[in-house]
Amino acid sequence: MKSYRIIMSSILAVALLSTLACTDNDYPDNIWDPDAEGNAAPVITSIDPPGGSYDGIGIVKIMGDNFGADFSKIQVTFNGRVASIDTAQSSEGVLTVGVPVVISDSDVNVLDSVQVMVSVQGAYLGGVYHDNFVVERAAVIWGEYGTGFPNAVACDAQENVYVSTNEKLIFKIDPDGNKTEYASGLSLLTTGLRMGPDGVLYYAKNYKKIFRVPAGGGPKETYMTFSGKVSDLDFDQNGNLFAAGKGDSIFCVTDSVDRGVAGYEDYEFTALKVYNDYVYVAGTYVGLDASIPVWGIWRNPITNATGDLGASELVFDWAAYVGLDGPGIEAMTISADGMLYVGASEVYTGATYTGGDAITIVDPATGSTTPFYTAVLYAPATSLCWGNSNYIYCARFLDGSTAEGAPASAIVRIAQPELGAPYYGRN
Repeated sequence: MKSYRIIMSSILAVALLSTLACTDNDYPDNIWDPDAEGNAAPVITSIDPPGGSYDGIGIVKIMGDNFGADFSKIQVTFNGRVASIDTAQSSEGVLTVGVPVVISDSDVNVLDSVQVMVSVQGAYLGGVYHDNFVVERAAVIWGEYGTGFPNAVACDAQENVYVSTNEKLIFKIDPDGNKTEYASGLSLLTTGLRMGPDGVLYYAKNYKKIFRVPAGGGPKETYMTFSGKVSDLDFDQNGNLFAAGKGDSIFCVTDSVDRGVAGYEDYEFTALKVYNDYVYVAGTYVGLDASIPVWGIWRNPITNATGDLGASELVFDWAAYVGLDGPGIEAMTISADGMLYVGASEVYTGATYTGGDAITIVDPATGSTTPFYTAVLYAPATSLCWGNSNYIYCARFLDGSTAEGAPASAIVRIAQPELGAPYYGRN
């Protein structure tokens, strides 16, 4: 009986296999068409800017051929990360895209040879940019200061950065990021720090004096005493030093002699910058004239080589921009083409840090404003200094450093495509 069952099972198995072998396969038709040529492959001819851009916030234009006009069928990638296409600013031969985040390692600030590719639906091959393309972090923490909080920053002609902290110290950070102690015995809070001629470092602390540190570092010395408090200072091309703060004037020091050169009663200035034969000041008006903005930026023309100033004019009504409850102006620097980069204080809601825009670009000719790098910068921008190339150094010194959600106080090195206005103090 057992042998019979084995024989019958074998017969049935052979019959089943024979039936399957004679039945047509019920598979879908093969989608591969060996005769199909596909659409023309996209070609990248150039990228603007050509050398690279900034991680997560850069905007580039990709020029080329065979992209097509249907942007829903186009994909742009940087090292495989998909970029967003600004369809309103793109055309059939030009794609305007936002650089995605491609740097994932916190210890890496720059990626060389990032692959940029355009892929188009219907084309078998993607277009690859064959020149070297670099992606750089736009904002990096520059230097470590132990338990001290940095509150002002300056830069010399060799791109060495000088940082004052609330531990009454100044540190020097070289271009490679190496830190050395430069001076001690300063104030808890430095409000203005500038490199002056011959490597002498000058600083103010919202007091009636300006101090300086000799070239190469060492103990501080009192440089000049004024009739009003001084918060910030800057040099012009003739070596004049201008200073302002809580006083009745902008002061000018020429050949170690100071004088008031522009009346500003009832003003408290927090920032001062020289540009294109003008002295710009920013701060608060505390007087009773309702026609004057509560917060604003003003300027006076420099009329001669000894630093006399002409009449004042309002450049920008900051109070109208941020509102009466908005953040005040902390710092200011200026680009080579005259754009004002205005640093603001931070905003708190109760005991919680709610930030605000750290830096706003103001066009003094039109009054237009552009918040700057909001994705990577956190208010405040307490002190700003443009280096010798495309780096801006920003001191972030918080009033409420322990507030919920507050970032750490730090020096932030900001990379961007513009150059700063000429700075005569370090030349």
